[in-house]
Amino acid sequence: MRGVFRGGDVDSKVFYADLVGRIQDVKPRALDDFDDKDIAQAMMINEMVKAGTPNERAVELVEQQTTGINSGRLEVLKTELEAKSKDMGTKQEQNTKILSIIRDGFEVPGANLSWFDFDAALPNEPQLGVEPEAIAEYKRLYETWYYNTNGNDKIAREQALKSMGHNWGTTSINGVENQLTKYPIEKQYPDMPYKEIKKDLINDLKGLGYTNIDPKKVYIKDDALTARQAGRGATYQVMIPGETGALVAIKKGDKILRWAPGVQSWHIRNQKKAEEKALYEQNRAKRLKGLPQLEEELLPYTYNPLFK
Repeated sequence: MRGVFRGGDVDSKVFYADLVGRIQDVKPRALDDFDDKDIAQAMMINEMVKAGTPNERAVELVEQQTTGINSGRLEVLKTELEAKSKDMGTKQEQNTKILSIIRDGFEVPGANLSWFDFDAALPNEPQLGVEPEAIAEYKRLYETWYYNTNGNDKIAREQALKSMGHNWGTTSINGVENQLTKYPIEKQYPDMPYKEIKKDLINDLKGLGYTNIDPKKVYIKDDALTARQAGRGATYQVMIPGETGALVAIKKGDKILRWAPGVQSWHIRNQKKAEEKALYEQNRAKRLKGLPQLEEELLPYTYNPLFK
């Protein structure tokens, strides 16, 4: 499929363009090894075919547009991008509009785009918001796709958001619902509800001696190591207010501790919980009928979470 956009026949290109679009919607990471230029061609062919352009004409137009991107054309596109930025207003107005595009792209109206600024008692530094990172990443991706599609604003915007969607998402682990962040832990550990993840985190902190920690003052933060581990057991820094009120990472000596939820132990606890509940229900039914109970049990049924 990789070479089809460089030499395949018209029908193959249209077929695979549609397939690439479907993969992007269902499993975008499957296209990580594909050349952005191939994906750009696929998206452009898709758009034209869906708009009613005959297959052969759609492929012809896209090839004309994408094969004519030389250094001179890139300078023209760069000038166009600079003009678009100026049309969006001041730097602050540009950033506000970009954040709005990102919110709409993630379909989370009013999503909180800030790290830690929901606690007014904490200073803005050193816990900077995610806004600068989100804006910078969107701009970089939009610019890349704008060049690859020879100035197609619509596809550049869509592809920038889809590319961000690989690693960005919403989290509720840090006290705010639908907080947009990079490498949300709910996305890294989808089998475990965020409330259970937070409970696991607090239990682990208590095991380290933070017995009186306020769960509302405990946050997790991604970093470069989280990025490298994404999709295969990502770990995070754990942040709590230090003596000055500023957030500091949990350390052991001089080493910052990494944390990840105990998904396996959580599944074991859930299985044990289900077994105990099933036993309780069976014994309850037997008691009502005056029959002997299956085995000794705790009544009423209770669940005590286990520490890792």
